Amino acid sequence: MLTNYNLGELYYENKDYPKAVEHYQRAHSALPSNARILYQIGLTHQKAKNFQLACESYEKAISLDPKYRKPYINACILFEKLDDHGKMIKAMGELQANFGISSKALNVLSV
Repeated sequence: MLTNYNLGELYYENKDYPKAVEHYQRAHSALPSNARILYQIGLTHQKAKNFQLACESYEKAISLDPKYRKPYINACILFEKLDDHGKMIKAMGELQANFGISSKALNVLSV
């Protein structure tokens, strides 16, 4: 039996981002403390070029699990695209503080 998360993955792989988000959101409703589902929702919004929604999902994921690195990286990239340099600098600072990532490493990560 496929879960909503699995269905979200299938739709994501097939680039049907609205359906993927729908199923990921259902999965998140069932597991509201799972930051990885929020990250996946953000990633799906990012692929669909809904950058503001992606950032919101990444920020929620970070608030749920500050030790989960991926949302910080993606948020930094999108904050730069959205010209929200204040949020980008804050996310970069948190990324460096929480994970000891140097500025040089952030450049390699395209942040």
